[in-house]
Amino acid sequence: MYITQQIGSNDLVLVIRGTATKWDTDAFWYDWLVEDFEQFRTVLVPWIVPEPYKTARISHGAYEQWNNLLNLKGNDYTVTPTSPSCTLLDFLSAHLKNGAVLGVTGHSAGGTAVSLMAPLLYEKFCRGGGGGDGGDGSSGSGVSIAILPVSFAGPTAGDATFANYVNSIFGQSFLRCANSLDVAPHVWTIEGLDWINQSY
Repeated sequence: MYITQQIGSNDLVLVIRGTATKWDTDAFWYDWLVEDFEQFRTVLVPWIVPEPYKTARISHGAYEQWNNLLNLKGNDYTVTPTSPSCTLLDFLSAHLKNGAVLGVTGHSAGGTAVSLMAPLLYEKFCRGGGGGDGGDGSSGSGVSIAILPVSFAGPTAGDATFANYVNSIFGQSFLRCANSLDVAPHVWTIEGLDWINQSY
C-alpha cells in the first residue's frame, strides 16, 4: 500500500496491491491461506454503519486484509516529527486538505480492499466518524473532501447488505473494472462458481 500525490495538487491516491505472487515469501502464503481463502466465514462490518445496514457482513479474509492495512505503520516525518511511525489514518488526517479528492484504488485482492477502505474513509472523513450530518463531505477536522473508489478485478468483500451499503454511499461514482472472462471476480458466489464451471 502506498499514497501518491501530484505536485501542485491537494489530491491523494491510496493504492492497494493484490495478492502476493512470489511463492517463497511469507506474504504469499499469508495472502493465499488467510486473506484469499477465508472468504466463506463472515464477520460484521467492523466500523459504525448507519441504518438499515447494521447487519452488513464481510468475509473474514477481507476483514484480515483491511485490519492489516489499517495497522500498517510507515515513516512520515511530516506528521509528527518526534514519532516517525504513523498509520494510514494518521497520515490522511494530517495531509487531507479542503477540496481534495482522495482516490482509493487496487487490483484483485487490492480491489476487494477498496470496497472496504473507501466506505471506512467516507465514514471517518466525510460523514464525521459515522454519526455526522448525512455525508455532505465535511469531517470533524474541518476539511471537505471527495472520495473516488476505483476497483480492478476485485472479488466481492461482503454480502448483499454490505454491497447495498457501499452503493448507498458511492452509487455510480464507484468505478468497478473487471474482464468478464476473469475468474477472480466470480469466485465468491455460487452463481460465480457455476459460471466458472460452465466457462472453463
